[in-house]
Amino acid sequence: MQIYHQDKTNAVQISDVLFAGSQGTSSSKLAIILACSESVACTNIVVKDIDLVLSGSKGKETTSYCLNAHGVAEGQVIPKVPCLQPASKNSFEIEKAIHHSK
Repeated sequence: MQIYHQDKTNAVQISDVLFAGSQGTSSSKLAIILACSESVACTNIVVKDIDLVLSGSKGKETTSYCLNAHGVAEGQVIPKVPCLQPASKNSFEIEKAIHHSK
């Protein structure tokens, strides 16, 4: 699960994104990467009910990395995403905005 956007000159705002119900294995210990522009944050990201384990390595945990990403984690999320900064909306408001835009 990755968001990559580090181009400082042409920053695009990413917001109201839901990652939900993903489970499986990761070939890398770093399983969740939310790397956004340093100048324009990713906002209102929801990470919900995720279970990503390291393939071929029992007992070893996966990790996460965030750069200027704001949102909430809900339910059981493995790996945990303590690097996710607080969102300006709660998860219900974010999910409502996502479903309304479809």
